[in-house]
Amino acid sequence: MQQSFSDSETEKKTPPNYVQMRYNKRHRSDDFLEELKDFKADIKQMISSWMSSNEEERVRLQRDIKDIKSKIQEVKNSNSEIEKSVEHLSHQFDGIMSKISSLEIKCSENRAFIQQLEQNIESLQRSSLKATVEFRNIPAKKGKESTSDLISIVTRIGTALNLEINPSDVRDIYRLTNKSGSSGIIVAEFTSVLLKNDVLQAARSFNSKRSIDEKLNSTHIGIEGKKQPIFVSEHLNLTTRKIFAQARQFAKDNHYKYCWSTNARIFLRKDDSSKQILIKTEKCLNDLIN
Repeated sequence: MQQSFSDSETEKKTPPNYVQMRYNKRHRSDDFLEELKDFKADIKQMISSWMSSNEEERVRLQRDIKDIKSKIQEVKNSNSEIEKSVEHLSHQFDGIMSKISSLEIKCSENRAFIQQLEQNIESLQRSSLKATVEFRNIPAKKGKESTSDLISIVTRIGTALNLEINPSDVRDIYRLTNKSGSSGIIVAEFTSVLLKNDVLQAARSFNSKRSIDEKLNSTHIGIEGKKQPIFVSEHLNLTTRKIFAQARQFAKDNHYKYCWSTNARIFLRKDDSSKQILIKTEKCLNDLIN
C-alpha cells in the first residue's frame, strides 16, 4: 500500500523544516560567541589580577632590597668603626708591649743591682763578724746575767783551752736567747781576728785529743750541775748560717768527711786526699750532686 506524493506537496512540506534548521544553527553560533566573550573576559581578568599581583610583589621586592641595602650600609659603617677601633687598640697594644719590654729591662737591671747590694751587705756583715766567736749550750746564770758574767765565762773557757783571754781582749759580748727557752748562744767579739782564730784552733785541738765524754763541757769552766757539752765556732750571719747548715747536712748525706767554716766561708772535703770545695750558695751544693 504505497502512495506517492506529488512535487507540489513535497514543496509545501520542505520550507518549514529548512527554516527550523537555520534557526537552530543561528542559536548555537550565538551561544559560542557568548562563551568566547566570557572566556576572553576571564582571561583578561586573570591577566589583570596576575599583573596586579606581580606589581605588588615587585614593590615588595624593591622595598626589601632597599632595606637590605640599608642594612648592608649599616654593617659597612659598623665594620669601618670596628676597624678604626681595632687599629686604635693595636697602637695601644704596641705601646703597652713597648712599655712592658722597657719595664722588663728595668726589672732585670734592678734585680742585678739588688743582687749586687745583697752581696755587698753580705760582705759587710762578714767583715763585721770576722773577729766574732759563738759559744753554744752554756747554761745561763739564774737571775740577771751581766756583761761581766759573760766575760768571766769566756776567760774561763780560755783557761780550759790553755789559752789566755783577758777581759780587755773582748770588744763586745752578749747572749742570744731562744724562744724555746734554751740556754741560747753567747756571742763574743774579740779585738783581733788572730785571737778569734786562736780560740777556734785551741777548741779543735782540745776536743781532738779527748773522748766524747771528755770534750769541752760545762764542768771545765766550773759550772755545777749536769755536764753539758760546749760548742765553739765562728759566729755567722743568717745567710751564711743557713748555707753552713745545708752544707753539714749535705756532707752527712753524701759521705763527705769534712765540713767547716773559716772567716765566714764554708768548705767541704770528701776525704783526706781530696781538695777543699768552697760553698758560696745553695747552688754549689746542687752542682755537686749533679
